[in-house]
Amino acid sequence: SGSSGARPAAGGASSRPDKGRRLAALLREVDPQFELEPEAEGLLLHMADDFVKRVTRPACVAAAHRKGETLEVRDLQLVLEKQWAIKIPGIGPSRPQVKVPLYVRPPPGSNLMALVNKEPAKKKSKAAARDKQ
Repeated sequence: SGSSGARPAAGGASSRPDKGRRLAALLREVDPQFELEPEAEGLLLHMADDFVKRVTRPACVAAAHRKGETLEVRDLQLVLEKQWAIKIPGIGPSRPQVKVPLYVRPPPGSNLMALVNKEPAKKKSKAAARDKQ
């Protein structure tokens, strides 16, 4: 009834050696001649954990906002694109880019106030008919 059979929580100190092995394997893929100092490994692991937290927390907020109970790829994509300007091609459905103009620019040479104070179309058509006579 002791804790001898209990497993440590995920992300705890015991998972650090596994993450360190992954980093070393990644470094070997990049260049087999390099080795990773323990201090550099610790810094990279800390940075990775921090980044995951900074992406996951707002992604959970986005999932809750859409009334979801599961964190989905689209939630992570939204945060990565909007907050970090990171786009990951080929992961999940692509979101269409919608560009909405902040304002409508008046045609060149037009008087903006004349466009704002423009008479309704019915009155204008009657005035145009009188001008033709």
